[in-house]
Amino acid sequence: MTSFNDFKDSMNHELPYFDSIIQLERVGFTILCSVLSPTLIDQLLHELMILEADVTVHNKIENRNFKFSPTRFMIHDIHKENYATVNQLVNFGKARQFVAQAVGGNPVCLTATFANCKSGNPSLSLHTDYDPYNDNIYRPNYPSALRVIHYLDDLEINRAPLRLIPYSHNFLHRDFQHDFISHDKLDNEFIPEIRRGDVVVINPKVIHGTGANTSGKDRRIIATTYYPDWSKSLK
Repeated sequence: MTSFNDFKDSMNHELPYFDSIIQLERVGFTILCSVLSPTLIDQLLHELMILEADVTVHNKIENRNFKFSPTRFMIHDIHKENYATVNQLVNFGKARQFVAQAVGGNPVCLTATFANCKSGNPSLSLHTDYDPYNDNIYRPNYPSALRVIHYLDDLEINRAPLRLIPYSHNFLHRDFQHDFISHDKLDNEFIPEIRRGDVVVINPKVIHGTGANTSGKDRRIIATTYYPDWSKSLK
């Protein structure tokens, strides 16, 4: 049996695609290193900063699903916006190619979200992104689906770090199902080292959250959800 220490050791090494798929299946997530080039990130941020300003400064909010506060900006469905680099990433990016190999089908983008977690934003409680009982594209209920998180900034321990519970997509107990929420730290919580340009692929059933951002810097991500064309919604 793989121990928690063995798992942590495996996360310190870049894996071939096949081994990353095995890790994703067993652990519930995997990290793909240096997927996005610095040039691509700069192009993405150029488009996304225009989009954020359109909503928060210029009040161009029609037909947009967004939330924002002094410490957080989040907008869904950015793949429906007219931004060439964003659409290239979502529809033809390297992470999508990985998803295609992992699920054995043509990945369909259910949603793509840009989130800018600014300094002062509090931690996000541990939760899952899976809800089998409701038809909510932001909490997919497909039998096979994957969340892909593209990091546009270095992740630091005080910069909204990602918190993950390994193997939690396999939990059977009632206390750890789709409606699980916890503000406490769990014993087997794992906080990975993630650099600008890395991608985390996560099973939506995995329990995860983020820490607070007290770094004085923004932490920006693009999170996409894909399901294979052979997989149908349970609703």
